[in-house]
Amino acid sequence: MADRSHGTLTLAHVAKSSHRAPDSPYRAQHESFYGDIDDLDQRILQIADDRLKQTITDLGRPTTRRETLIGEPFVELIHAVQKTGYDLVMTGTRGASAWKQFLIGSTARRLIRKCPSSVWVVKVEHAQPPRTILATTDFSEVSRRAVIEARWIAEQANAELRVLHVIDMHDVPDEMLERKSIQSFRRAMRDAAKQRFDEFLAALPPCPVPIVPVATWGIPWREVARFAKKSAADLVVLGTVGRSGISGLLLGNTADKVLSTCNASILTVKPADFVSPVAPAVGATHLVPNGTSP
Repeated sequence: MADRSHGTLTLAHVAKSSHRAPDSPYRAQHESFYGDIDDLDQRILQIADDRLKQTITDLGRPTTRRETLIGEPFVELIHAVQKTGYDLVMTGTRGASAWKQFLIGSTARRLIRKCPSSVWVVKVEHAQPPRTILATTDFSEVSRRAVIEARWIAEQANAELRVLHVIDMHDVPDEMLERKSIQSFRRAMRDAAKQRFDEFLAALPPCPVPIVPVATWGIPWREVARFAKKSAADLVVLGTVGRSGISGLLLGNTADKVLSTCNASILTVKPADFVSPVAPAVGATHLVPNGTSP
């Protein structure tokens, strides 16, 4: 993706700090036997940076930059995004079993909730460029941003793109809710949703990638997971829900449950007015800031 977009690629690693609370017995014991604990952190950073440089060499992309950081992984990665303005963070997660899907809740889930940029969580079984992409829309502005991002990725990867809308009670005007016939009610909902879907797609910027629109009934997160499996989607793209004027992200119920149930890789897109609840860093926490591999 970096090559196709002529963008900068940075490989980041966050090492765990040896620090403990200033008054902890561990810290005092370490300093008594080994010296200043900050020196140990510098050694940890150096070892991590050497490994990161070797990884970049193995990658065979000499223009790749690196960030060797120390601290809490999701916090330090967010600090790097805040400082440098990265557009996209890609992170891995292992396995497709139910309990491992649930455990996407550590670094990856925290990045999804709090990182200012889009976050792409790559499942190990989908490490290649996607062949089939499923984007979801509820006709909101953030879902529009997600569909546009999904189209760009589909164009770069020559992938099939499907856009899914799950019909619910919000898809029709209030006056239609007064209809007593279930059939006429469902028909009205379907017609109103189709009209909004058509208008939503027509308003997107021009792009050569064809979109296969899909509308269905049901509980949104279940339908997203079901249709992703049915269509063998490698990547699901969805917008997260933000609150204007409030620091931080309120992750929508649909996005939250899709993260825990869908076997595809997940790309989450933030609202334009999103503000991370993580305060920018004060002072340096890295060894080689934006360093370029020799």
